[in-house]
Amino acid sequence: MAHHMIEFNRIESCGKCTPCRLGTQALLDILDRFQRGQGRVADLDVIMETSDQIIKLSLCGLGQAAPVPVQSMILKFRSEFEERCIDGPQRPELPLAAD
Repeated sequence: MAHHMIEFNRIESCGKCTPCRLGTQALLDILDRFQRGQGRVADLDVIMETSDQIIKLSLCGLGQAAPVPVQSMILKFRSEFEERCIDGPQRPELPLAAD
């Protein structure tokens, strides 16, 4: 869901200001790595820092709001993101059927 939110905002960006134009693409690239199972724990901090810069430096409301959903997802579900990281704690295997 985070990937789709950033992808939508990247497409809708007018591209006039650099933080929004390049920042949303950078966030999308990182989230692509997570989807491929190649995300790293440090990427979560990069997402948060990049998001802060986009919010502070964008000229319009779209740029200022674009990273907010992703930031909220990381703040509320960071452990789930970390479980998906190649260098994070691995999720235990769940049984396929109840015994």
